Amino acid sequence: MPTENADETNYLVGLNLSGRRVVVVGGGSVAQRRLGLLASSGADIHVVARAATPVIDSMAAKGQITLELRDYVDGDLDGAWYAMACTDESGTNAAIVAEANDAGCSVCGRTMPEREAR
Repeated sequence: MPTENADETNYLVGLNLSGRRVVVVGGGSVAQRRLGLLASSGADIHVVARAATPVIDSMAAKGQITLELRDYVDGDLDGAWYAMACTDESGTNAAIVAEANDAGCSVCGRTMPEREAR
């Protein structure tokens, strides 16, 4: 339910990403779909990907994001407040989720660890 003081820049679940470092790993269509809303939320977005779509390249050229074309490595989430694992490799996504969890960084991953049975 919206409130009178609702902040229009909050990201989906109410995350205030304004000025916060968000690392997106992956440069394909999944990452591309998420970047627009992340950018409009005021996040400081850094993308790490082997290759990027033309839209992601354009966002980098316009200064809306920073982009590094290379493989993900442990440590890429240093200083991140939020991370997104958007690769098509479950092992890489799992490594991103693990790094984020170890660092206390919120994370959204295409491949989340299985939950324990109750």
